Amino acid sequence: MRKNIRAVIERLHQKALSPVGFVIIPHPSRNPFHFRLPLGLVVSLVFLSLLAAGYVVSMMINLAKYEGMERLIADHARKVQEFNATLSYLKRAEGELRRLLAAGSKEKILNEMESMDTGTAQIEAIEGQIETAMNTVSSIREYLRHKRELFLATPMGVPVVGVVTSPFGVRINPLTRRLEFHRGLDIAAPAGSPVRATADGVVTFSGWNGPGGNLVVLSHGEGFTTCYAHNSMNLVRVGQLVRRGDIIAYAGSTGSATGSHVHYEIWNEGRPVNPRPFLERN
Repeated sequence: MRKNIRAVIERLHQKALSPVGFVIIPHPSRNPFHFRLPLGLVVSLVFLSLLAAGYVVSMMINLAKYEGMERLIADHARKVQEFNATLSYLKRAEGELRRLLAAGSKEKILNEMESMDTGTAQIEAIEGQIETAMNTVSSIREYLRHKRELFLATPMGVPVVGVVTSPFGVRINPLTRRLEFHRGLDIAAPAGSPVRATADGVVTFSGWNGPGGNLVVLSHGEGFTTCYAHNSMNLVRVGQLVRRGDIIAYAGSTGSATGSHVHYEIWNEGRPVNPRPFLERN
């Protein structure tokens, strides 16, 4: 048995030492270069070459992974910058809301409110929190914007400084002496007293209206319309934008009137409403 093993080892040793011929032809015009290398050395060189190739491939794969990690880190850094910008926006929004709420009353808040133009598991969680916060801030701003529009469109205060001489509702007409429904208030005021818009709006009528004399009608949005009748002179034209407090006419007694006064009406959603509660708002 030992002799057989020894014989096999000797044959392998002889095989490894047996030369392998190589021919290198550097150029057709030159003589070829002959050399011999033991078979074992050739096999060793091939094996080492394969190991080197495997090492190079492994290095290339690791390099690709490293570049992928660099891109991932750069992407996370970009998202962190976006988060910082978003958090700065939220802080500014919070400061704005605190400033508004510090005004002390709903009217001041709405009147002073500025026009608002009108990525790992942790990063995804932060994104979700920021999205929720953004939606919340957006909802608050939309709510305040709507409330501001409603505030500006709602009639407030008196159109002219004077005394209410005829209330809203059923009354006896001072000219015809008949029972009628009075759709507004009569506010007595000296001729030439300034008549002011009680809400922001646009002029939809300015001219003569028979019994109403010189009449101005303003549309305010949010369903509100106001009327100012018996003016001695109208100062606005159709299509003109007016703000609450702007002078739109002067008081008078044009049309069917027994004296200088302003007939003031408020309409909401197409129906006349009692202006009295609106006079007390400011």
